[in-house]
Amino acid sequence: MITVVKLIATRIYRVRLGQPIFLTVEIGDLNPGATARTWRGHVRNPEPVIKREEFEGVSLGQDVDLLKCDTVIRDQHEAHNWTSVTYLLEGGVESERYPFSLSVKEHKGLAQYMIDFLLLPAP
Repeated sequence: MITVVKLIATRIYRVRLGQPIFLTVEIGDLNPGATARTWRGHVRNPEPVIKREEFEGVSLGQDVDLLKCDTVIRDQHEAHNWTSVTYLLEGGVESERYPFSLSVKEHKGLAQYMIDFLLLPAP
């Protein structure tokens, strides 16, 4: 039976009102994986490659918006049981990289990264 190792985290990303943001997901170590995104209650199908996917901006009167990313990666390397993913958010006050990594328990094990990005308007 394959074990799934999970990482749950929340990060804050400062945005400009009305400006779109862009998400890029980079799965490391040449491991296969895919990322599902939830935006304003709508789930987008898991994709193995996400490059500058656009999300509409936070509107005036909104205190916060939430972008949920759920990435599952399978370890492919017999030499190590390491997985990693980096999320890049652009279009806000600054571009920000959010790297994460997990060690799975066995070869071909699964790592699940459940990351919530709180999108807050810049002060």
